[in-house]
Amino acid sequence: SPKFKDPVWLVDGFLKWFTTILGIE
Repeated sequence: SPKFKDPVWLVDGFLKWFTTILGIE
């Protein structure tokens, strides 16, 4: 079900966003 992939996508996107913030810092 896509519902199972949804949280995974959110976590992956959040990690990428967090990494970008750390990269800018």
